[in-house]
Amino acid sequence: MNIKRILSVIILFVGIFGCECFSPPEEWKILDVEISIHDGEWFATSNGSVAGDSVYLQFRYEEEFVENLFPSGVFINQAFATSCADPGHEGLSDPIENLVITSSVDFNNIKKGEPLNDIILVNGEESIEDWIARSEDWEHLWIESHGLLFMEQPTIAQTHVFTATFTMRSGRMVEGETEPVLWE
Repeated sequence: MNIKRILSVIILFVGIFGCECFSPPEEWKILDVEISIHDGEWFATSNGSVAGDSVYLQFRYEEEFVENLFPSGVFINQAFATSCADPGHEGLSDPIENLVITSSVDFNNIKKGEPLNDIILVNGEESIEDWIARSEDWEHLWIESHGLLFMEQPTIAQTHVFTATFTMRSGRMVEGETEPVLWE
């Protein structure tokens, strides 16, 4: 009799609260960004210089997860769940409206401080504009796996500081810049 009662309590508990799969924060927000530079082999720059025609920028975000006000684990049976959602799985709470990449010095025929977006592709395939158009759906888990590839090499070896300026839908701006790097 005691075993039936114990099993009934366990089944009731699992049926009400699920299997430890309480709803994580669904969305995330970019608070700040760090930018690193990598060569075509994805090696980080060393001693402040990089050589070659393939150079990537990679962003590392400081984020904040946005709490879900209505957790789905309470009073919903999740006993058969095989995995739980990752925090930030629903995308950005404040999507990116614009992203501009600039350099501190002239980059071929592009003057310092002017956008370099036309000579950069995300993962070598997609324009920055197309990439940020989908920013509302960026899942936190995979977003740092993207690299911004320069499609041109500077014709003059100079030390660059690249700046990325994000403008969010709310009007808030987030800016980051690279360490000075000599592109030879």
